[in-house]
Amino acid sequence: MGMESCRRTYTPFTANVRAMIDADPLAQGSVNAWCKARKIPQSTVARWMTGVSDATLEQVDRVAQATGLQPWQLLHPEFDPHRAPPPLEPDVAYVARIFSGLAGADRTRAQKILEILASDSSARDPHV
Repeated sequence: MGMESCRRTYTPFTANVRAMIDADPLAQGSVNAWCKARKIPQSTVARWMTGVSDATLEQVDRVAQATGLQPWQLLHPEFDPHRAPPPLEPDVAYVARIFSGLAGADRTRAQKILEILASDSSARDPHV
């Protein structure tokens, strides 16, 4: 297996973290400086950036807490570190697209959450 098989494309989350690092005037594009200021392990973020591993839901939550954002905002494919994220749409299909970047057990957990949301919203919404 060549190195290409180990390299992954950025998930929306990873791309959003990279955008925050690049937009932070104090970090000046440095993963290490950005992580140090937020008390996030630099080695973990480096693994996301190099495609060695994907972020877990707990890690997404930790970054959200460290940056003052909501986890869903960090998963949003239209995230822009220079302006507030667009409002969350209460549409299960839309939320499913946001979570599509998750892998493994986290993807399974997210799918179960989406199934619960879908069944709950159809029970309350007479238009479904």
